[in-house]
Amino acid sequence: MKRISTLLILLSLSLMTFAQVKLGVQTGRYFANNYTNIQPGNNICIEVSHLLQEHLIITTQANYGNSRYFNTDTNINNVPTEEGATNADLSTIHVGLMAGYYTNFSKWFSASAQIGVSTYTQESRYPYQYEEFSYAYAQSSFTDIAFPVKASLGFSAFKDFEIAFVVGCYIEPDYPIVGFHFGPQINLSF
Repeated sequence: MKRISTLLILLSLSLMTFAQVKLGVQTGRYFANNYTNIQPGNNICIEVSHLLQEHLIITTQANYGNSRYFNTDTNINNVPTEEGATNADLSTIHVGLMAGYYTNFSKWFSASAQIGVSTYTQESRYPYQYEEFSYAYAQSSFTDIAFPVKASLGFSAFKDFEIAFVVGCYIEPDYPIVGFHFGPQINLSF
């Protein structure tokens, strides 16, 4: 994980000398998928994009999202809850590289569509009853590979400042889609 992160940072720094660079910060909502009674959480994403040619964009990103859900695994979680309740916290971290198409519709509007590869780290925290009236929290985590897909529509109010609306998802080989995120993003160009 450290090697991949270091490699992505070095790639970003080396590309800065050859391309227009956009630094973006996105916040919004995150929805994990494939869980019972999923409740959306928050999302924050930091990315560095490089416009290499007229329409080619390469992006390195780090994305954090969280959600709540109901853990239905009775071997792990045996705490009784109400119907429709949540009892587990889920956090995800994605660090990856994407490439795609970028275009300016006019002086003020732009759009992009990207796909890539990233690490996907998920951590779950849930209550566990180990004796009658005695509860503790258990935790599990794993790291896998995922394929991010992202689309954005931006508005440039000033030359080097853009506000965009971003929609994205993460596809994992073992599951169809493991998470969705959407929200506004602020981009600064250098």
